[in-house]
Amino acid sequence: MSLLIYLLKVSLALSMCWVLYRTTFRRLTFFQWNRFYLLASVVLSFILPLLPLQWGNTMVAVADIGGIDWTYMDHLVAGVPESGNMLSTEWPPVWLILAIYGGIALLLLGRSAWRLRKLGQLTRGARCIRKGPVKVYLQDHPGGSFTLFRRIYLDRYAFEHQLSPVLRHEMVHAVQLHSLDLLFMEFVVAMLWFNPFVYVHLRSIRENHEYLADRVAQR
Repeated sequence: MSLLIYLLKVSLALSMCWVLYRTTFRRLTFFQWNRFYLLASVVLSFILPLLPLQWGNTMVAVADIGGIDWTYMDHLVAGVPESGNMLSTEWPPVWLILAIYGGIALLLLGRSAWRLRKLGQLTRGARCIRKGPVKVYLQDHPGGSFTLFRRIYLDRYAFEHQLSPVLRHEMVHAVQLHSLDLLFMEFVVAMLWFNPFVYVHLRSIRENHEYLADRVAQR
């Protein structure tokens, strides 16, 4: 299975998973289940195209059970030569497609690394005001409070006005490690940047994080 075909199959599977979430699960209030589904569906989208099953004398993909016709997608790219045939006269050549894909993927990964580095720079000089499994820091930089893994960075306004709901909200993000979900999705976006559904999938994960934090903070 060529890389191009595999990525197309992953994209189709992920798109169908998001449509199912949007039409069925999003309206429910089982936010922990939704978090699990949104993350697990991404992992399964990468795995399913790789897992064949033997049905009689025919090899089919596991995801065919759900009605995805992978063979049709194989026909769509049947005219594309194998990646090893770099001198093929087909246009656009596979090496050019892979170069464009890889270049954009690397740019997106680099942008994610740059954002993480900038976030680390913003936290320099922050004063720790609460220690424990989840540390709370006071920062002077404007931009609001945020959470990075198990560290909460409160802006001075929230601290001086003793906005405890803000702290409780950010505490949920820290305890449940929502930052890991987003870091994982940054990698997925870089791999599937050509699929518009990956961006709405990421947005759904962020939205569900806020639902989870608000529910706990309001208790």
